[in-house]
Amino acid sequence: MARPQRCWRMPSRLRVSRGGLAQAFERVAKKAEPTYEKLVERIRASPSVTPDETGSKVGGQLWWMWAFSSAAMTVYSIQAGRGFEQAALVLGTEYDGFLVREGGIVYRGFSQAIHQTCFGTPGAALPGNDGRGSVLRHGRRSQPKSPRS
Repeated sequence: MARPQRCWRMPSRLRVSRGGLAQAFERVAKKAEPTYEKLVERIRASPSVTPDETGSKVGGQLWWMWAFSSAAMTVYSIQAGRGFEQAALVLGTEYDGFLVREGGIVYRGFSQAIHQTCFGTPGAALPGNDGRGSVLRHGRRSQPKSPRS
């Protein structure tokens, strides 16, 4: 909470306690809850969803930020786990649309969905990819130079 405290203090010159910020964030989250629930309903109704999750520390513990994207929107959820139960909290257990996903077994629990496996990172399967962007660097080097005028 130290960073938000500094950010708040800079433009307003007001001092805010960590507890005060926590209470304010909690009130905002409570007010946003109905909107979030509507977004979850919309993602569940989407004909195609691409889910992904990535680990991040929350209070020193490993948690997961889930992202569920459709053509129109993305819904995020931060959860303590990385299993089917957590994914189903957003998608629902009965999701029956297209699920464009990486190979993780988590998504196999969506038995009514039509599964399309994707490569997690653009260019991941390309020859010469060392995971650090070398494909792009190599791709630029291998392109023919334009003729001089």
